[in-house]
Amino acid sequence: MTYEEAAFIEPLSVGIHACRRAGITLGDTILITGCGPIGLVSLLAAKTMGASKIVMTDMIKQRVDKAIECGADDTILVTREMSAQDVSNLAQEKLGCQPDVTIECTGVEPCIQVLYYG
Repeated sequence: MTYEEAAFIEPLSVGIHACRRAGITLGDTILITGCGPIGLVSLLAAKTMGASKIVMTDMIKQRVDKAIECGADDTILVTREMSAQDVSNLAQEKLGCQPDVTIECTGVEPCIQVLYYG
């Protein structure tokens, strides 16, 4: 195994663990907050476990672009002016329902608050 391959094992294991703990199954709708490395591997794990629709959020345009490239169904480019309620409403609109599972991959307080509005 190369060093590069080994470096991907830890983030991937975090994403797989998050999806297993969340009990993601075939047909689930998922909201993932954060399009960084952990968010992206969570996306890949959720798709592998059968999630039907995945929406991801981030404040950085390049990250939401990468999320689409990696297979997210839709993204939300969050701005500082948006409230947690605004993000939650947008996510529900894009998913067509409340998410079955939300995976928080930022550790940022406003992102965590989105969980309470879903």
